[in-house]
Amino acid sequence: MKVNLRSPLLFVHRWTGMTLGLLFLFLALTGLTLVFRGELGGWMDTSLHGDVECRAPQPLDALIEKARAVRPDAEVQAIRVRDDGQSVIVRMSDRHDLYVGPCSGRVMDRNRWAGVFGLLEQLHRFRFLESADAGNFITGGAAMAMLFAMGFGGLFVLWPSSWRQLKTVTTPRPHLRGRALDLNLHRSIGFYTATVIVIVSITALPMAFKWTRTVINVAVGSPTEKPPKLRSTPVAGAQVLDAGALWEQVRPLLEHPDTTPHEISIELPRKPNDAAVIYAVEIGAAHPNARSYYYLDAYSGKLLRAEPYATSPLGNRIYRYTSSLHSGEVGGLPVQLLFFTGIAGVPVLAYTGLRSFFRRRRRVAAAPPPLRLRVAEMRDVAQDIRCFVLIAIDGGKLPPFTAGAHVDVLTGSGLVRQYSLCNDTAERHRYVIAVKRTADSRGGSVWMHDEVRVGDELAVGRPRNHFELSPRAGHHMLLAAGIGITPLLSMARELMRRGEPFTLHYFARSPEQMAFHEELSASAFQSKVFFHYAVQRSGLGERLRQMLWHHAEDAHLYVCGPRGFMDLVESTASATWAPEMVHVEHFGAAPLALAGERHPFTIELRRSGSTLQVPAEQTITDVLRAHGLEPFTSCEQGVCGSCLTVVLAGRPDHRDAFLSPAERKACNKIMVCVSRAKSENLVLDL
Repeated sequence: MKVNLRSPLLFVHRWTGMTLGLLFLFLALTGLTLVFRGELGGWMDTSLHGDVECRAPQPLDALIEKARAVRPDAEVQAIRVRDDGQSVIVRMSDRHDLYVGPCSGRVMDRNRWAGVFGLLEQLHRFRFLESADAGNFITGGAAMAMLFAMGFGGLFVLWPSSWRQLKTVTTPRPHLRGRALDLNLHRSIGFYTATVIVIVSITALPMAFKWTRTVINVAVGSPTEKPPKLRSTPVAGAQVLDAGALWEQVRPLLEHPDTTPHEISIELPRKPNDAAVIYAVEIGAAHPNARSYYYLDAYSGKLLRAEPYATSPLGNRIYRYTSSLHSGEVGGLPVQLLFFTGIAGVPVLAYTGLRSFFRRRRRVAAAPPPLRLRVAEMRDVAQDIRCFVLIAIDGGKLPPFTAGAHVDVLTGSGLVRQYSLCNDTAERHRYVIAVKRTADSRGGSVWMHDEVRVGDELAVGRPRNHFELSPRAGHHMLLAAGIGITPLLSMARELMRRGEPFTLHYFARSPEQMAFHEELSASAFQSKVFFHYAVQRSGLGERLRQMLWHHAEDAHLYVCGPRGFMDLVESTASATWAPEMVHVEHFGAAPLALAGERHPFTIELRRSGSTLQVPAEQTITDVLRAHGLEPFTSCEQGVCGSCLTVVLAGRPDHRDAFLSPAERKACNKIMVCVSRAKSENLVLDL
């Protein structure tokens, strides 16, 4: 049995990001510039500069005494010396680091977390908390959450169903808009960023949790037992050796050219029986944490144990390598740029992920409940065309609408049908629709004609408009045929009230088949409305050419009617009208959607993690419902736009009457009720 892990992992991925996103963002932003700390630190932090051309540095103990004089109430814990003339750092027990010029002895006192990079590191590691363990727990826990939920989980969720789709899925598509762009950026940037997150999170764990060292040792077969703790042997009356004396005990071991140190640190004992520890980073070391350790008796200077890095167990070398890799101190500038750009993707992912999530939620929440309206009046306005006047049950005002708008009406058979509003937009007390009874009705128009009576209540959606008047038009030409007059009648009324120039041409077989013929024949519409009766199809094309050939440059054309009429108008207008000047309103799906060539294809549902086959005889909507998914649909004819779905990858075969040519060309949306796929696979935001 095939187990679908994508859906639960997507849930974990999404809600981990939603709940811990601010913590991840905080760690990303504070760690972003720390990647270049080595390059920028010396330039920005003048305390590291030391003495210019220091050729005769003072003894270590003299420098320590100068530091003690500045902070006499604190104990010296360690001293760090480099061979490049930088200041000697004397670490004190009160969390202060004293930067001492190696030749001049000049002391600069500052808090350990001072400076830009010191502050960023303190924030990044949560060292502003009283307990270092608490800071490690937070950073380590965040690293584990990022590793599994955002790193591995993100890569698994984003990974396409086939290698052939990998390039498509990971390619940014900046031409997209809205939620489609958010999802595309989240996915394409996410592949790269998730890879960096995996590396950064894995390398952060050893710095936060001690148990990871044991895990590494077990994984590579290195010894897991800690060597016995080395201790000094206090002698009555003896004093702890000075730092200089301790260093002299180790220096002979490092005088070989292959082991010459670039940096040494001397940690003085904090308790009487603690051993002194000197670690050295050799010139040419693989990374800054490639340290060789030397343990000494703090009173006699006797070498208790030497742990050269080159001969240390593999587990120890991996453990120390991870710290340097996490800080971007391995691999030079290429690795630093890799980390920087990858970590910089975290804020982008946070933004696109949240915006996409809330856009989807807002879209769902924005769908208001349908209105409950009462049928106040019914009358026949043409042969087989009936007008319905709908009012609020309480007699109150209805939501406003614009010319060309339509409403959804829930029929008794459960179907939702769209009907254009044909009354004046200034009327807030009623909606007027007209319904043509059709012989091939699936139940909508027949039910409206045969079952609805005055006084009945109907569930009616709020007005929507995909067929609006253009505000840039200098002249409006309206062409209607049959029931297509309904949206154009509202436009004519609106334009009359505005006083804007327009002409309306209405085609029908006879006056008896022209809805609202009496109203359009009134004197108010004289010289603006023209009736065309019984024009044969053979002569319709010529008449349309005469009407459409000459027009003002700023004129806009609006067309509504049967499919054949609209196709003929659009093809005729294409000779002299720019596409953006022609506006159409469809009442049904294109013939291609119903009878065109149909091939099987695959749909991948990105959010649910399912991959489904769409047979030639079924629609995407049919397949979704068969698998327990219920897409939001209304007309199911590719007209209303209710089932509009974002396409993340693949090429749709658009068979709807809703999308504009530009939207179809973008290939980022699909009407799942009628459209299909030209590619073998479609990735949908479902």
